Amino acid sequence: NIFIMASKVSRDHHRFTRAAGFAKHEESSGTNVTVDFRDGNKADLDMTSTITNLSLQFPATSGNFILVIKQDGSARTITNYYALDSGGRNANNDGGTAGDVRWGGGQEPSLSGGSNRRDIVSFYWDATDEVCYGSVSLNFF
Repeated sequence: NIFIMASKVSRDHHRFTRAAGFAKHEESSGTNVTVDFRDGNKADLDMTSTITNLSLQFPATSGNFILVIKQDGSARTITNYYALDSGGRNANNDGGTAGDVRWGGGQEPSLSGGSNRRDIVSFYWDATDEVCYGSVSLNFF
């Protein structure tokens, strides 16, 4: 559920007079996992196994999205990150490599290992060019 208090709405812009919050949804790991950001801007992912393919499905509008990855005590990894458009197709990536998430420095992150470690992964989804930009903050405990 999304609760918004806007004092003025004009031409697709909102000016907030109070804080806006988003409910988060929970995801569990497996070999192939899809985090559906059409359900909300915030998600938790409990890592109980290594993930080969993590797909991030985004809405038809641009926005900022947060994924908190929680380790279960082992050094679990994610091999591939993919961006999907709202219809579930590989993102166009502005004519680049279809579906790939673009990372700062061109390098996918290495997740923190160890019991109860948390990594916060932030994504900016550009719905017009179908590009997903990712950055990570590591090793919260």
